[in-house]
Amino acid sequence: KGDKGLLRFMNRPIRVGLVGFGYWGPNLARNFGASDLYDLVWIADISEKARGQAKKFYPHVKTTADYGEILRDIEVELVAIATPTKTHHKIAKDGLLSGKHVFVEKPLVSSSPEAEDLVATAKKAGKVLAVDHPFIYSSSVRRLKHAIDSGDIGDVFFVDSQRLNLGLVQSDVNVFWDLAVHDLYITDYLFNGELPLSLTADAESYTQENQHEYGTVTLRYPNKKVVNITVSWLSPMKTRRTLVVGSKKMIYYDDTHPDEKLKIVDKGIEYSRESDKALNPIYRWGDAVLPRLENKEPLALEIEELYHVIKSGVKTLSSGEDGLRIIKVLEAVNESVKLRREIKLC
Repeated sequence: KGDKGLLRFMNRPIRVGLVGFGYWGPNLARNFGASDLYDLVWIADISEKARGQAKKFYPHVKTTADYGEILRDIEVELVAIATPTKTHHKIAKDGLLSGKHVFVEKPLVSSSPEAEDLVATAKKAGKVLAVDHPFIYSSSVRRLKHAIDSGDIGDVFFVDSQRLNLGLVQSDVNVFWDLAVHDLYITDYLFNGELPLSLTADAESYTQENQHEYGTVTLRYPNKKVVNITVSWLSPMKTRRTLVVGSKKMIYYDDTHPDEKLKIVDKGIEYSRESDKALNPIYRWGDAVLPRLENKEPLALEIEELYHVIKSGVKTLSSGEDGLRIIKVLEAVNESVKLRREIKLC
């Protein structure tokens, strides 16, 4: 009987309460609602209009202006948070202290002390603290990591990323914390959590006095690896492009392309002898390969993994500890912009 009871517990859906139904919340609601692994039972939002929209699309789900109602529901196991960043720490901590697992929209919180507090609280409570970062669950990024880990492209020389949009301009975080956080997470995933040795960032404000809308950051890693990231809220076109240059091959990743998101190109420079360097380079022009990629929404894959993390205790790809590491890098970016100098991290 005990074994059967445990099996039923392991297989039953996880009851979810969602806090926030603004910009990202509807995407979480759609994926939790469509999954057989979850039972979406609550949606909380302080906006009456947002609650009305939630009730329209999910009439069976209870709605409230007070997220405390979700925390007081003893049957809710997971709290998903999609609210402004400045509110993440309080809501997430309240969730953990009420005995719930917590899934937080990126960035995790507004500062490393807040992140450290949440990590410690989750550990003490024995609960999962996960950061919502679907890009590292995409088949494109997974295939990109495989190409690096397998040695297919050789040693990584440098990575160049562009993430540009027209908006959404935000007031509580700058463009680095809103957009560059994606590229920092992807880089962190590709480099197995390796911190950069140092970084140099620059940024400008144009439509807001105190919030940067355009910025660049250069991160330097061991073995001369360099990562350049450019982000902007003021671009007329949506751009999500990453170029990875290796000693053997190069990879071009374009997340906005409908069919050819990833291209592995056999191009490079070689020399027949050491003495030929800078005099007689040989330019290699080989084939371009378009890997076959799984066509499944990354967010769906992410919450599927989250289910198994909660049920079996395996480590998530985007834990609170991972979120803390990214927050520390983002704080170093802010410091570099403010002081206009290189910041050492290791």
